[in-house]
Amino acid sequence: MAKMYYEKDCDLSVLNGKKIAVIGYGSQGHAHAQNLRDSGCDVVVGLRHGKSWDKATEDGFTVMSVADATKAADIIMILVNDERAADIYKEHIGPNLTAGKAIAFAHGFNIRYGYSVPSTCTQIQEKVKTAIETMTGLDVAEVNVKIVNVTMDNENTK
Repeated sequence: MAKMYYEKDCDLSVLNGKKIAVIGYGSQGHAHAQNLRDSGCDVVVGLRHGKSWDKATEDGFTVMSVADATKAADIIMILVNDERAADIYKEHIGPNLTAGKAIAFAHGFNIRYGYSVPSTCTQIQEKVKTAIETMTGLDVAEVNVKIVNVTMDNENTK
């Protein structure tokens, strides 16, 4: 049975003083942004100009380009369509990541198939997947690996 987590199980104080950029303001992005804001977090929304920009502004958010939101934030949450995520990452997010920033993806499809994440992280996930399959003899569909403190220059983040 799945373990359920509730507000009392969380310590939001770890986010104090951190700016969170929610990239995308569609069906998932608006919910993430609003829940974080309603929980007292400092949230900006990163978008291209269009209907979502107008909606996020109407909802009271500071809206910026994806590149500017990435530069401004400590934590970047990517909630864009799978088919656009790789290009958005390569063009606007990757070049603006600096040491100490955290990045999260809402869609596992992108991570599993190597889109949107630096190749080093993808290689680590594949090696873990292969090792598990070798050790257990089982077919593994997906591996979720938490990767911490990976330092890369801009050349490797594209």
